[in-house]
Amino acid sequence: MNAPPLNAIIGRKLLTLVLAPSLAFTLVLGSLITYSQYTEMLGRNAALAQSLARYTAAYMDDATHALAHAALDDPAKPSAALTASLANLYAAFPRFDRLLWLDPDADIAAAYPEGLIGQDFPFLPAPAEDGRSLPRPAYAPGAGGLTLYAAHSTPRGWRVVAEMDLTTLREHLGDFAPPGQATRLLLADAYGNLIVHPDEALVRQQANVGGWPLFAGLEGRERTSAVFRQDGVLYAGVVEVLPGLGWRLALYTPLREVLMPASRTVAGLILFLLAFFSLVAASFRYELRRRVVAPLADFAAALQQAARGDYRNAALSRVDSFAELGVMEREFAAMAAMIATRESELRNSHAYLRSIIDSLVSSVLAVDANARVSLMNTAAARMCGLDSPDHASGRDVYELFPVLCQARGNLEAALASGRASARERQPCASGGRSAFYDLSFAPLASGGKGGAVIRITDVTTRAQMEEVMIQSEKMLSVGGLAAGMAHEINNPLGGILQSTQNIQRRIGPGLPANDRAAADLGTDVGTVRAYLERRGVLRMLDGINESGKRAAAIVANMLNFSRRTTSRHAPTDLHALIERTLTLAASDFDLKKRYDFRKIAITRDFDPALAAVPCVATEIEQVLFNLFKNAAQAMSGMPARPGRPAITVATRAGDGYAEIRVRDNGPGVGPENRKRIFEPFFTTKPPGDGTGLGLSVSYFIITSNHKGTFTLESGPGGGAEFIIRLPLAPPAPAPDGQDAAGAPDDQGRDA
Repeated sequence: MNAPPLNAIIGRKLLTLVLAPSLAFTLVLGSLITYSQYTEMLGRNAALAQSLARYTAAYMDDATHALAHAALDDPAKPSAALTASLANLYAAFPRFDRLLWLDPDADIAAAYPEGLIGQDFPFLPAPAEDGRSLPRPAYAPGAGGLTLYAAHSTPRGWRVVAEMDLTTLREHLGDFAPPGQATRLLLADAYGNLIVHPDEALVRQQANVGGWPLFAGLEGRERTSAVFRQDGVLYAGVVEVLPGLGWRLALYTPLREVLMPASRTVAGLILFLLAFFSLVAASFRYELRRRVVAPLADFAAALQQAARGDYRNAALSRVDSFAELGVMEREFAAMAAMIATRESELRNSHAYLRSIIDSLVSSVLAVDANARVSLMNTAAARMCGLDSPDHASGRDVYELFPVLCQARGNLEAALASGRASARERQPCASGGRSAFYDLSFAPLASGGKGGAVIRITDVTTRAQMEEVMIQSEKMLSVGGLAAGMAHEINNPLGGILQSTQNIQRRIGPGLPANDRAAADLGTDVGTVRAYLERRGVLRMLDGINESGKRAAAIVANMLNFSRRTTSRHAPTDLHALIERTLTLAASDFDLKKRYDFRKIAITRDFDPALAAVPCVATEIEQVLFNLFKNAAQAMSGMPARPGRPAITVATRAGDGYAEIRVRDNGPGVGPENRKRIFEPFFTTKPPGDGTGLGLSVSYFIITSNHKGTFTLESGPGGGAEFIIRLPLAPPAPAPDGQDAAGAPDDQGRDA
């Protein structure tokens, strides 16, 4: 797939890094402006609605208070007196258009100005507990406009009624929200019937707006605000409830009146950004094409000339566009001059590397993705019986090397998934004898074609040597088993010999205790001995004693076998011994075959106060070597590691003992294996990779030969730490009559 041109790359970067963030910022800014205008409008409408609600409530409270004051007068007067009282109230409170006195039967008893007398008055509901009656406004006959009839009852059941034209109140409220203004004012009574609305026709029709979404959340509240849709238009409004009246005053504004100014502002900013970006991008692209793209195109043409081998014509025509291009031209010219020389050197190097590969003792070959041989060295050609490595090109690798048939999975893994692997001591019959080979497989990527490199090493001799070493370790383990058997046998054997000696003493003459016991029973010791001798008991006791001595001799021989070295405990510098063991581990042949010990970070934490420790240096060296080897093998088998493999060796001088700690950062030992880690023949390695005797022999050397302790501290995934403690005083040799653990013999002790 062809790469996009530089102009397109730069253009995309400008769009993603400059224009897109700028547009996003503009949209966020516009949203903030819109929200600010929305909250400002809502707050302004809320304050105005609260003020108008208070004004309307006060306007109506004045009328009801005037009626309540008039109701305090006794209406039991002549009609002229009642009319005079109404005239006085009319003069004192000009908001009333007409005043009436109703008797208890709701008939008009007096009116001012003049009106019908003696007629039934149909507009008033039943009075409330406080005596007031305030029905919903209505267009009453003869009133000429929206009229409200307010009344107040007297204690005797009479009512004073005021006819109020609401035109003045409506005009006053309309001044704050005239019909041409975006914000609209609405006043409805407690039942939702319109009193004030921009559409006068709705007021005349006594339209009910109680079901509007604006009033949905008003139940039990004095005020509310909401965004609602009415007649297909989205509004934002606030509602105030008039105290005492239950009327509802609302101010609501179409949201488009808030959104349009902000939208125009955001659109203007976006247009400005687009224009500015277009100007900058055009200028930048022009300069980029003139100063960068065109010179780079010339440079690409020069590279094509050089790729065809024409180094003399591979020169740049424009080198003065920018300084870096001039540097590139000089470096390119120098590079072109060096390539011919390097090609010759490369051919010589190829021949040299080929000679190195051919000189290897191991068989090395390369295969392609189809497991067909593409390259091999001379040793590989000899192994498969070919006269020349070139004769193997293109042939099936399993046909040429039968030993690889058993490792087909390893090779397929290297070819398919690029995973390196190895197999050790792979058996294969060769020339009528059993042979063992170490196989390693490594993926190879060259020119986009998959392949793998295979190394085959004949390790038959080494395998035979390992078998000898395994037998040697088994013999070391037998020594440990012999010491354990001696410890278990020696104690009961001592009890048997002690018991036979005591029996012989207690039937022998000359002991006062024996004579007293025989006399108490009415006999003597001689008679008892004569009976035992006649019955062969004394002969049996002698046989038991002789058998016990023979068994003791066998135990002694087992102990001599377990003490398999003639080395003596001598003061030893543990630090120097550890250094020698590390050197030995780093150069061990088996270690180098499976892993590189030199890549392990060795940390030394030696106690300078530690004096020379009495021990058998060769045995302690064997123990440390086993620990280093086990740690290195465990770390090499980990599939993933957070850091470099590391081994820490620390020494400390304790109270009467010297301590050696060997810690690694490997996979650790789980609790199910810690219980058996020192058992003979127990190993966590795959079959054929370990004998399970290294740690058991080491445990025997420390605990039995040196009277020390050997413990393990480990957890899964947390590494392993082996702790060796050696006494600073050399162990005393076990005297005759003691077992391997130092338990004294009980022979000769009288009960």
